[in-house]
Amino acid sequence: MQEASLTDPLTGLANRRALMQTLPALAASCHLERRVPPAPPQIVLMIVDLDCFKPINDRYGHEAGDDVLKQVAIILRECVRITDLTVRWGGDEFVVVYASADLDDGAALAERIR
Repeated sequence: MQEASLTDPLTGLANRRALMQTLPALAASCHLERRVPPAPPQIVLMIVDLDCFKPINDRYGHEAGDDVLKQVAIILRECVRITDLTVRWGGDEFVVVYASADLDDGAALAERIR
């Protein structure tokens, strides 16, 4: 029951509740890492919003839209590290928490996803 409450049933990704429960621990673990020279730990929080998604549902039906969302979940899983958190925020919006990364790493991840 616990796992079901933290998982999006369509994509199998974590859901909004999982993000809210996990983010404080991710932030704390990044804060504990020591960098040389000392630099603030960084978490890249990326929002992936599918443009022009509504016309897919309107033209081809919700089943086709669901298939697109499942495909996006597969792409996101392939692009992120196992330690990162990938969430279906809702509808056609996803969130990727790229922990212990700098902005250059985040930009490279965004490009891989795109």
